[in-house]
Amino acid sequence: MPSLIGQNNQLIFSNQIKSDILADQFVSVFSNQNLSSQPFFLSRHPQIPTISTISIDPQIVFDTISKLDNSNNTSPDCIPNIFYKKCRDALVIPLTHIFSLSILSSKIPSIWKKAIINPIPKKTNPQYPIDFRPISLLCSSSKILEKIISNELQSFIESHKILPACQHGFRKSHSVSTQLLEVMDDFTFALENKNSVDIIYFDLAKAFDTVPHSLLISKLHKVGIQGNLLSWINDYLTNRTFTVRVSNHYSEEKTLH
Repeated sequence: MPSLIGQNNQLIFSNQIKSDILADQFVSVFSNQNLSSQPFFLSRHPQIPTISTISIDPQIVFDTISKLDNSNNTSPDCIPNIFYKKCRDALVIPLTHIFSLSILSSKIPSIWKKAIINPIPKKTNPQYPIDFRPISLLCSSSKILEKIISNELQSFIESHKILPACQHGFRKSHSVSTQLLEVMDDFTFALENKNSVDIIYFDLAKAFDTVPHSLLISKLHKVGIQGNLLSWINDYLTNRTFTVRVSNHYSEEKTLH
């Protein structure tokens, strides 16, 4: 990593100081909105379908492990993806029990809440801490369970048509391309019928970092996610920690409440 420009235009050469400065930058972006830490559940129509837990099957665990990449990246528990892939036959049953217990208790191990962040430049020749984006390295076991839960939630949401048809982001078989095709079709139809077309774009700065967790949990409840599963997601989002790594130097641990 090149030298950074810190406060008062001071040049930073020490990798240890760089890691600490970048950690301060990343934690400052995270917004803890002035909302109650307890979810304020929004009213939910009684006819909306619900999902309150997920059944973890050994075959699903095996298949999810098989789709991990073959990286040897350092994770908080120092167990890389490749270990799980090479030992999956022996690990699939123990992991199934651990994952099932995690969902049943709505708790995740504290090590799964830790992340090692690699700062990646947003542009060529970065000079300031703001010129870097955080890439989190998580425990592989946590990523396996996250993927299983994510797939189940997506299946539930799509099968019950919870998301509006006009949403193209973060959905299977949807993308920027499908959104552009739909917009161009709407534009063409309007112009052929001699109608005017108005379009408004919004760009939310650092949207993922500024979502109030209590509001997110409440909205998940409103669309039918509840019980142990909702409590698990809430625990997953609570008291997460990270350290920033620059070369072999690690910053002080930071907590995201």
